[in-house]
Amino acid sequence: MSFLEKQRAAAEMRKRTVALKYEGGHPKLPKPRDVAVGKTDTHLVVYDPRRWEPLVEIPKDSIVGVGMDKDVVRYRSAGRAVAGAVIAGALTLGVGTLAGALIGGRRRKKDESTIDMVIEVGKAEVTVSFSGKDIRQRYAEFAALLE
Repeated sequence: MSFLEKQRAAAEMRKRTVALKYEGGHPKLPKPRDVAVGKTDTHLVVYDPRRWEPLVEIPKDSIVGVGMDKDVVRYRSAGRAVAGAVIAGALTLGVGTLAGALIGGRRRKKDESTIDMVIEVGKAEVTVSFSGKDIRQRYAEFAALLE
């Protein structure tokens, strides 16, 4: 397969998958990583988005439930304002202290919601978690894969 054909195939795979960050839970995927989740007729397939190789296939009939944990919202702390001021002051010989405090101390809301999928693995039920940017929109795309 030529380079151009590989690029076309990868672009086609991106259209049919949902890009997420795997947070943990599945016994065959021990550490967090970027993944792409797609489907076949009978399975959800978790791919490595760099090589488009399947990492794990989850039978759809082993999925007990899918939900979204929406309650996790984090704000930037006052400690970050101090750290921003110190770093900016050191880098700019005092001139950037005020700017560093303002930028570092802005109150920012960060959505850290997750998609949680409960699956049966052998006799156990495990919760597989995913996160990512625009997670609420991605949840709708993820749920559509289960149809």
